[in-house]
Amino acid sequence: MTYSPAQHLLEYEERVFQLGFYPDNTLYQGQPSPELDERWLELYRMGISRVPKETAKNFANKTVLFPHDEEKNYVIELDVFHQLHCLNMIRQALHPDYYTPHMPGADGEDELLGFHHIDHCVDTIRQSLMCSVDVSVLTWEWNEKRQQNLEKGAIVHTCRNFDKVRDWAREHAIDQWFDLWHHEVNDPLDESTWVDGYNGQ
Repeated sequence: MTYSPAQHLLEYEERVFQLGFYPDNTLYQGQPSPELDERWLELYRMGISRVPKETAKNFANKTVLFPHDEEKNYVIELDVFHQLHCLNMIRQALHPDYYTPHMPGADGEDELLGFHHIDHCVDTIRQSLMCSVDVSVLTWEWNEKRQQNLEKGAIVHTCRNFDKVRDWAREHAIDQWFDLWHHEVNDPLDESTWVDGYNGQ
């Protein structure tokens, strides 16, 4: 398994997925509203984390030093939070009349709700789904009202405990947005460990 500082937290549990059609909707569905937006943001708002050198040296891919950090921590993000951000962008793109006027740059070709961002998000989620390969079994049941067999959505899945991973990310979250335009020099990690940014260990 590719090293992650959160892998020791992985705990499996059985969960029944909600169907997502009325009346079995989730809290993350529905028409746009400030309350719905807040629920989505709460899933991934902590986003960027900082970790020490002893952790960063184990990564398969090299990362950068956190700018202006006396402790010389490194910048990371657990991919689940990037994926949730992307899914939220796709959700918002379904409602351009609501979101575009409220998001600076949302009408740009490569910003926020622009085509290139959404296209990136769709393919990121595709890659993630194909990587995780959920083999949970979908079953079918007879629907008396419609007089046909229908796929059953509310089925049991074996899931990783999301809350534990989110708690870790909150504990390691940065307390401000880091300076994307500042490049820290004199990185304590040996560059020779990585070839083209990949750790061959």
